This record gives sequence, structure tokens and C-alpha cells, in this order.
Amino acid sequence: MKNYLYLFFIAAFSSLIWFYDVSNISISYKEALVYFYENSFLHYLTHFFTSIFGQNDYALRLPLLLFHIANIFLIYEVGRFFVKKDSDALFSAFIYALLPGVDIGAVLVNNVTIVVFFTLLFLLLYLKGFKKISYLVLIISLFIDNSFFILYISLIIYAYFIKNKFFALLNFLLLIASFLLYKIEFTGKPIGYFLDIFGAYALIFSPFLFLYFFYAMYRILIKEKKDILWFISFTALVLSLLFSFRQRIHIEDYAAFVVIGIPLMVRVFFSSYRVRLREFRKVHRFFFAFVMFFLVLNFLILHFNKVLFAVLDDPSKHFAKKFYFVKELANNLKKEGINKVECDDEKLCLRLKFYKISKGGRYYISQKAPKEGKFKKVSIRYMNRVVKTYYVSKINT
Repeated sequence: MKNYLYLFFIAAFSSLIWFYDVSNISISYKEALVYFYENSFLHYLTHFFTSIFGQNDYALRLPLLLFHIANIFLIYEVGRFFVKKDSDALFSAFIYALLPGVDIGAVLVNNVTIVVFFTLLFLLLYLKGFKKISYLVLIISLFIDNSFFILYISLIIYAYFIKNKFFALLNFLLLIASFLLYKIEFTGKPIGYFLDIFGAYALIFSPFLFLYFFYAMYRILIKEKKDILWFISFTALVLSLLFSFRQRIHIEDYAAFVVIGIPLMVRVFFSSYRVRLREFRKVHRFFFAFVMFFLVLNFLILHFNKVLFAVLDDPSKHFAKKFYFVKELANNLKKEGINKVECDDEKLCLRLKFYKISKGGRYYISQKAPKEGKFKKVSIRYMNRVVKTYYVSKINT
């Protein structure tokens, strides 16, 4: 019961961070595409929540927070099957909640958090012996997102390993169905995005944590017992690295299955730590403190990145700029009584549409000052510094 109380505090802290993030960011172009045009589970889910709570950022992103909170509890429950102590499973949940890639997935409108949820739900049911229900979750997952083909491949390999023909056949059929339903293809010339993908994982985990995670996966491969969680996480990791040699891949499709291997990494670390006498644990303690320091540092940079606008020489070089400005711009336009605009950037118009600034009308908005005629300058300020400027002018008719 005590561990569940700790999990509640982890979830509560994650929620507070989520509210802070959502209050600062605006809808991105890709998120706007999902919300307005994409025919997907996420599209209908976000519309369901905005129909109840209104068309705003909190309602748009609320379902992702709920899945994220559920995932914190699920990874604890799943982790208990793979670590020696419940406290290790709790620590796995804590690490999971701190991962930069996991945190960003709980805020942004994408399928990563949802994919993690269904994968962990399948694992929990499967490990608890509810095989038929777990198979049903696998079938439902087929209609949630195209990235589940990675899960099906890993489970085919696992089924072959444990010599379960039915399980292998089920996942093979789901794999074929996934290819047909989503028209998944593997094409491209050998160019090599390996270092890009490796770097992306370093950002998702934080650099030094990912290096140890990679080591833990390799150690299990050559020395330790291989279980279903390892097959899922390791297969996704290997496939993403292999495919990156030939084409640019969507890292979020693979990362969801990789990050759930955190309990295995925790098991490897504590197994190595506890087998040593206290006086010989100094190196492990130092390594632990070193990795946690950079994990927390990455966490802080990710969630408080808005501060960087105040220190960067050129605000346009901010790594998260595509998630800013538009909400403030929409509020400024509404204050001027402007509810319709034409844009020099169609992506901007689509983002403004979410904030009830529709396309059309007598006004034109641009990021470049008009060469002639009157215009109004709309400046977006963060921490008393102008970080973005738009120019609004009337269209001559």
C-alpha cells in the first residue's frame, strides 16, 4: 500500500508539471493536422475531450495525461514480474516518469503514450495469466496505431523462442493485417541515419542513461534470462537501428516499445550493486549519482525550456519554437476584434484555427513587414523580451 502512495505522488507531480507545460505551449502544425484532418483513434479521442471541456489546450491534451498516469501505475505492476523487490519496481516507475521522451509524450498530441498504455496493458494481462483477454488487447491494438507492427514482430520472435505456435500464428496474422491496413513499406536508398537515431534515443532517455540502458539490453542478450519484456524492448531497439541504415524512421514508433524496458535496466543495475559488499559499492553509487544528475538536468531543461528564450542570442534557434507563439498571437488578435485572417503561411492559419481564428476576412497576417500600406505590429514577449513579431494589415478590396 505504501508503494501505491508513492506512485500517487509521482503521478501528482507529473500532473503539476503537465499543467505548467500546457499553460505555456501552443498547438503545433502536426498536432493541428491530427486534430482537424487525421482519421485516427487520436483524432476522435481529442475531439471527444474538446467537445466536453471546450476547444482549448487543456482539453486537447488531457487524454494524454490520463494515459500517462495510467502508464506510471502499469509499469510498476509489470515491473514487479521482472525485478527482485517491489521497491525496484517503484524506482522503475520513478525513472519512467522522469524520462524526457515520456514526459513530452504526455503533453504533445501523438500516439506514443497511448501505444505504451496498450503494450503495458497487454503485458500485465499476459503475465497475470489472462491470456485470452491479453490476445484481445493485441487485436484491438491493431486499430489504434500502425506502430504496433513492431510489437507483433517482437512477439513472433518470443513465441518462437518459447515454442508457442498459436501465439506465433496470432501475431503473424496481426502483422500481415497491419501491413495491409496501414500500407507499411520499407524503402529508401542506403543513406545512414544511424547516428541520428542513436542521438534521438539519447534525448528520449538522457544520454548517459541510454548508454547504460543499451548496455543492460546487451548484457541480458549474452548472459541473462530472456523474457517477454526483453524481447519487446530489444527487438524495437534493434529494428529502429537497423532500419535507420536505409531510411529516416519515425523514432516515436519504436521508442514506445523501447522505454518499457526500464525495469530490466533497473534489475541489471541492482543485481550488480547488491552482489557487492558495501565497501565495494562506491563506483556504483558514483555512477548512479552521475546518471541521475543528468537525467534531472534534462528533465528541467525540457520542462522549463521557455526560459531559454531570455538567454538565446537568436530566439528563432530555440529547439521547441514550433510549440510557442500562436496562442499569444490569437489572444492579441481577439483583443483587436479580429476573428478571421488570411496568412502568408498556411501552417500558421491552421494553428490559429484551433484558437477560433478562422481563415478569411479583411485582414492579412505575415511574419514580414509589408512594403507599403498601414499595418499593425504584434509582438510576442516572453520574460520581457520580444521573441516573435507578426504584422497585421488590411486587405485592399
